Amino acid sequence: GGSPWTKVLMGRYLLDDGGGASRPKFFKLLAGPDSRSVIDSARKIEQKLTHIKITSSVVSRSTGLIVTEKVGAKEERPKPLGEIFQAIDRHSAFEIAGQIVGQVQQLGELQDNSKPLKALLWPAHDQANLAEQWRGVRLQLSGNAPTPDPVALYEELRQSDEKVRLREQPIVHGDLHMNNVALDDTSKGPAAYIFDPGVIRRSAAGRDVAVLEVSILLHQPI
Repeated sequence: GGSPWTKVLMGRYLLDDGGGASRPKFFKLLAGPDSRSVIDSARKIEQKLTHIKITSSVVSRSTGLIVTEKVGAKEERPKPLGEIFQAIDRHSAFEIAGQIVGQVQQLGELQDNSKPLKALLWPAHDQANLAEQWRGVRLQLSGNAPTPDPVALYEELRQSDEKVRLREQPIVHGDLHMNNVALDDTSKGPAAYIFDPGVIRRSAAGRDVAVLEVSILLHQPI
């Protein structure tokens, strides 16, 4: 199971000298050795996206804390993308998608590169686990399963030495799923903001948007 120390909470500072409460903040507790890397990643994203503003951070030997400004202009808690999916029309969905893609594009200029095909695959995949998950999905498809076996295709690609030319971004969000897209209601409709990056790195252009699309297809009834 995942660590319980990975939720983003919303709160406020109390200002001294009777200054009252601050604007809302996002507080994220981080466990383990990756906490410093996640904070460093957020500092890089802060230089790219105007809505990401780090208030403070602290790291101990086993835990980290990062505090950022709440995204969006409103004081209310923003809504995650998954929460409003059932209530929005096609036009609003198109507008939200455009906002997300625009912010992803701001993370870095595209650069040409050449890499082995297998280097594009996530190295932590476990073939036995993939095969087990595919068996469950295939049963749900009730005879409509595609003829190619996706696990066999993955194994073939993993062993391939073929090189491909691709475009890369020097920085990607690294953890773009539905709960890391917050939406504010405005007079012009929903305003989307990507936040809470993972450990960022150089990667294939389009990776963030592809991960978001897959998370929606797998986990969101449409």
